[in-house]
Amino acid sequence: VLNINYATFNTWATRGEIPFKRIKEFSEKLGVNIDTIINGNINTKGNENVIVQGKNNVVNFQKNSKYNDKFQEFLALYEKYGNEALLDQFINKLENLKKIIEE
Repeated sequence: VLNINYATFNTWATRGEIPFKRIKEFSEKLGVNIDTIINGNINTKGNENVIVQGKNNVVNFQKNSKYNDKFQEFLALYEKYGNEALLDQFINKLENLKKIIEE
């Protein structure tokens, strides 16, 4: 499915990393979030399908019908292209904005 030859795999193992371009390709082929591939995190994708790793997991999925179309667009883009580092930057910017407004 991923079409990786042994020499390529061995090179990645030696370097200790997989090129981001290939991780993105795997994400698209497998239909999972990039962060899931890198960190093994839970990822919701598509029609409320859930990918879960580990034992004794509990997943509560809440419908997002209360969010407007713009927010839904943001969520879809984040699911496809986002990662924890990007989310941390966004949260930090919102927290800074909150501090400015509340002062």
